[in-house]
Amino acid sequence: MTSMTISTVLCVLALAGGLRCCFGQGYGSYRDSGYRGQSSGPVAQARNVCNPATTKLTFPTPNEGCFPNILKNPVQVDPLSRQGLYFEYRSRFSPEQSYNAQVVNSLVCDGLVFFPGTYTPAVHWTQTYRFITFSQEYTYDGTSPAHGSGYGYQSGHGQKATCHNQFYDSISGYNGVDFYNSFDPELGNAQPVQQVFYLMFVKPGPRGFEIQYSCDVRNEETYICEKVSVFVNCRVHPNQLTPEENYEIDATIDRVLATYCMSKNDLQKVIHRDDLSVEQCNLAPLNAFISLVNGYAASLPKRAPSDRRY
Repeated sequence: MTSMTISTVLCVLALAGGLRCCFGQGYGSYRDSGYRGQSSGPVAQARNVCNPATTKLTFPTPNEGCFPNILKNPVQVDPLSRQGLYFEYRSRFSPEQSYNAQVVNSLVCDGLVFFPGTYTPAVHWTQTYRFITFSQEYTYDGTSPAHGSGYGYQSGHGQKATCHNQFYDSISGYNGVDFYNSFDPELGNAQPVQQVFYLMFVKPGPRGFEIQYSCDVRNEETYICEKVSVFVNCRVHPNQLTPEENYEIDATIDRVLATYCMSKNDLQKVIHRDDLSVEQCNLAPLNAFISLVNGYAASLPKRAPSDRRY
């Protein structure tokens, strides 16, 4: 019996017991150039039952894919190039329809630091994440960290829009890994939630976009993530993308996520409405968050702009 046949048999038995099955240990990366950007992923990973959503389903789909706890080959990129405004195009995060989601990345001072206790260059920055929903009660299953504050205002159509805010203090390496401390205003001055995000794809430039992944619930026995978050953010407002750009982004999502048994249909398409203003969701960050940022900035060793060894 071949090793693949043995793996298949074990996989069938695991599935019969209600477990997900992934096998294949080879991890590598491929880096595209030009307009296709850069991408990473396991090249030898396989799954006996791989069911990315192929049609439009009610979000979220039950498919959590086959992501490793730790992505070993994220896309290398200069974090300084990722500052400023991004618009959320698709995501696997909010369990209900989100609107006008956007992210603003801001440097802390000049942002040029080393990782603590090392001479590995990094960038220190904060992130503000805002989006809108319309449900009366905004609740989660409790497994995803830091889910944002909720407070309302009337939209142009007389609907009760609920604002959600999240604040992140981040240190990012040039290896495509972001380390976050996230704050949720609804939790008051509770301790921040630590998260790690991995860049799976980057198309640089003023009309570029990126794909990020985070494992919210790790499985330390299988090393396969139990609950994932995926974000696709673009520089251009989604309503101003050309049909060709929409096709390129969706095709890239399918190509990058296919290795992990997901597709664009497993992600929610964020709706951007002109009659809604996320600026009205401009909640000030907590004092605890500001103190964390200032204290972290004071403790991190500084580096010169020319020092970018990685």
